Amino acid sequence: MDKQQIVKWLTGLESEFEEEDLFRKLTLEFIDAHDDFWQRSNESGQLTGSAWVLNPGKDKALMVHHRGLDKWFQPGGHAELTDNSLLDTSLREASEECGLQNLTLISEGLFDLDIHIIPPKGEVSGHLHYDFRFAFIAESE
Repeated sequence: MDKQQIVKWLTGLESEFEEEDLFRKLTLEFIDAHDDFWQRSNESGQLTGSAWVLNPGKDKALMVHHRGLDKWFQPGGHAELTDNSLLDTSLREASEECGLQNLTLISEGLFDLDIHIIPPKGEVSGHLHYDFRFAFIAESE
């Protein structure tokens, strides 16, 4: 995973929200402190990639219900060894979770950044997801 690209996305994210500025600071600190910042082996947290998928009219967004957490999220998840970047992760997850292909990236940078708590489950302790969100347009409704 290219750490320089991740830092570039973070520093290029323009936000008018204090919370998002805090998320950027905390994410930069996290990746600076951990060489395995994107791997599940890091028990304190991982960077994840998500796809905000809009319809062509840009008035609807695709959401997926996460049964384990009983919440609605945009398609996304953990990076895999085959992913060259978190952008690749977001595209792969949109394909795996929703069967979407041929998404058009709206902009080269991040659309949104979030940090959320994942509760413990089984042998996996509670941890944080530093979620990098990219915006796409789908081919059809």
